Amino acid sequence: MINTTSTYYVKRLRENPVNQFKWLYIDGSDGNLKIVENKWYFDINFYLINNLFLPTNTFNVNLSTQFTQISDISINAEAEQKAPDWVTQKDYCTKYTCAFEIDTNDSKLFQDPLTNYSILLNFNLNIDNAILDKADVGLDQYEYNEFISEIYQQKIQIKFIYSNYEEKDNKDFVFNISNSYYLNSVLGSYSEDQIIYYSMNNETDQIDEPIKKLLTIQFEDYYTILSKKVHFIYQVYGHEQNELTYEVTTPEYGDSTKEFTYDFCTYFNESNGKVENQNDGVNGFYCPLETTGYYQISIKVLYKNAIKTLKFMNNFSFKGNDDYKNKKLQIMEVFIDNINYFKEVTF
Repeated sequence: MINTTSTYYVKRLRENPVNQFKWLYIDGSDGNLKIVENKWYFDINFYLINNLFLPTNTFNVNLSTQFTQISDISINAEAEQKAPDWVTQKDYCTKYTCAFEIDTNDSKLFQDPLTNYSILLNFNLNIDNAILDKADVGLDQYEYNEFISEIYQQKIQIKFIYSNYEEKDNKDFVFNISNSYYLNSVLGSYSEDQIIYYSMNNETDQIDEPIKKLLTIQFEDYYTILSKKVHFIYQVYGHEQNELTYEVTTPEYGDSTKEFTYDFCTYFNESNGKVENQNDGVNGFYCPLETTGYYQISIKVLYKNAIKTLKFMNNFSFKGNDDYKNKKLQIMEVFIDNINYFKEVTF
């Protein structure tokens, strides 16, 4: 029986040139994501094509991603309605909105380095049947079942590219940190990047000076270096490949240009062909013999509320110090099979 006294109603669409649905469909979705360290704050809009009027909290959505699932996120119609240009049936469009947050701190996905990783936000529409029944929208059983069936068929996906890790070298001079995104299921999503300039030591080829300066980053606001690791991989001529590493986990703070340097003195150990740290001596990484290799400096930085790990790599080579080589005592094993031309010396 149709209730003529209820202010709520559900009616079929007068027309639908887009798809097969008779009662409603989601034309698209957009919104914003704001990242504050490990918390992700979403404001999402759904553009529902319909001919209905229902109570608050009648609709909700479920979300599934690669790293979490959330059920029963309430969505409600916005008071001021204006459909975006990309919505096809603007006259039948109602904008529904929701806000929710995700704590990514315990997600194993974000413990891995992610570079240009596609995050998929899969939403599907639900309805609170108890609220709908109390509204008494005047549908017979067949219409009710058909309407409910179409609701559960409404799915929409938003995807965006996310990175928490990046590798850079001496051929580039910028990197970005993203802490906010515009999301759109129809037109595509994009990040609002913080562009940061950096430079590496470009005087590391065929040198005979210690490598002290490693990296300069031109921050323009407050930053925190949460951790850093310096790793030299090298091979001294005539020896096997070796490595030298140090790591710092004490946070470093600043608000302007940051210089990264090699903070130890080193010496070359002849017996094993290794460059080793020591308390005094040559200030920086140095080998007096012909050496080739590269260094990596990895940092985990908090900037503009976003956390990102970056690895910078740079090649180097030492040409060898002539004075050092000339002063070395050469010990050779010699076999003598004829002493005719040797003079005997007695003491």
